[in-house]
Amino acid sequence: MGRPLFLVSGFSRGGTNILWNLICSHPGVLTTGIELNEIFGPSRTNISMFWKSMIEGCAISGLPVPEFVADYSEHRITSFAEEHAKNSWGRWKSPEEAYVDDEISRLPICTKSVNSWARDPLFALMKRNIALKYNNLLLRSFGRVRTIYLIRDSESQCNGWMRRGCDPYEAGKWYHQIVDTMLKDHASRPDDVLFVKFHDLLFNTLPTLNNVYEFLGLDKQELVHYHLKLKKVLKKDGSHEVLSGTEGDMVWISEKDLGTFLDSGVDARQRGDLSATAKGEFKRGLGNIADRLDEVLAC
Repeated sequence: MGRPLFLVSGFSRGGTNILWNLICSHPGVLTTGIELNEIFGPSRTNISMFWKSMIEGCAISGLPVPEFVADYSEHRITSFAEEHAKNSWGRWKSPEEAYVDDEISRLPICTKSVNSWARDPLFALMKRNIALKYNNLLLRSFGRVRTIYLIRDSESQCNGWMRRGCDPYEAGKWYHQIVDTMLKDHASRPDDVLFVKFHDLLFNTLPTLNNVYEFLGLDKQELVHYHLKLKKVLKKDGSHEVLSGTEGDMVWISEKDLGTFLDSGVDARQRGDLSATAKGEFKRGLGNIADRLDEVLAC
């Protein structure tokens, strides 16, 4: 439990992949390569049903996490990071230099988690849509967890979920619940939780990233290039395509080219696609959470 863990958490379709990769561009950080939802999920990582049941039981119940479950969770996350740093694209700490064994065994680990709306009552009961349920497990498993919550504009987030079948009122309720959990986490450990607005990441990229690196205790001077995983983005006509290159590719880019790979118009397009009726229903489900969040973001 010696090394620290950095967690990037936010909403599905909320920009977490961008921030995660920008943080993991720093040569003083290892990445798990896949997100927490997959590390603790059987579909891609072959976790046994015993351990899956132990982890989910602790996460859903909120009961104290036994030491043996915490030890296994720490080992599992660390193993993915170390394996990724030896045998995948995660081995490169710069375009020309790979991590060495000493760095792989001691550097902080960064992973990410996403939270979404629930498709059905059983899905919601099992908290399959809420990766924040793992927070207590992570706190028990690692010496220190520093969490960055990436907050996307609420109406843009609503549109992103509606495109996948979510009712706008339900989108508001789930946005409220997710942000409420984040705010409670911040209140309980304010020195280890940072809120970042997706808008700031797009329009004020370098100062925002510098603030993130400082929060994580990373020296910005050590960072020369950034790597990003290319993904499809929403266009004005409603279609999706990769801005440059091939989807899934990891590319190294210089600081001056960073803006080329960030779609600064995505929020405005998605807000504009919401009808007045959808906005009204979404705000009805949202309640007062936006005001509470603004108070924290203003600090």
